[in-house]
Amino acid sequence: MAIISIMDAVQTDQLFSALGEQLAARGRRIELVVIGGSGLLALGLIGRPTGDVDIVALLSSGTLAKPRPLPRALIEARDQVARDFNLPEDWLNAAPADLLDFGLPDGFVDRLERRDHGEALTVHLASRFDQIHFKLYAMVDQGAGKHEADLRALEPTRDELLARPLDAHARPIRRIPRAAHRRACLPRSRRCPPRRLETTSHAD
Repeated sequence: MAIISIMDAVQTDQLFSALGEQLAARGRRIELVVIGGSGLLALGLIGRPTGDVDIVALLSSGTLAKPRPLPRALIEARDQVARDFNLPEDWLNAAPADLLDFGLPDGFVDRLERRDHGEALTVHLASRFDQIHFKLYAMVDQGAGKHEADLRALEPTRDELLARPLDAHARPIRRIPRAAHRRACLPRSRRCPPRRLETTSHAD
């Protein structure tokens, strides 16, 4: 049987529910902070499928914690869900965890949107505002493709693109290249800010 590598909004919700059941069976409760395509799907902000779930942090009593290494119970639950749904083992991963070291946007935790999947799993989804800046950074850092498509789907306003959401310890990474800057805007609405806008930044 072929391994499923694409998830839509319905399947993503099913996988979170199944993960919650597996955690409950192991007597563990975990809160995940999710960014990327799966988070946008869960919020109904995009329609394209995604290949995995990106964990940027764990959350405990309102405090963010590094997700690497993933807790043993979470790995066991993830792997069981992978077997049950015929998914790759890394369908749930902490690939973007380095963002936690760089510094997440100021007020990030307060803007998280909560989704409970049973008593053992809570998934906190990065807000639309924060996803705009993650996608803008990813588009400059990795190229356009899905990041450009997602950014356009989010329809950022001029003010949102001009915002400097990181904390006082952050510094700019680089300026937005002309082509990337133009693609980040919606020509039909003329929301494009001046090209001097700098990308979302990270801490030293």
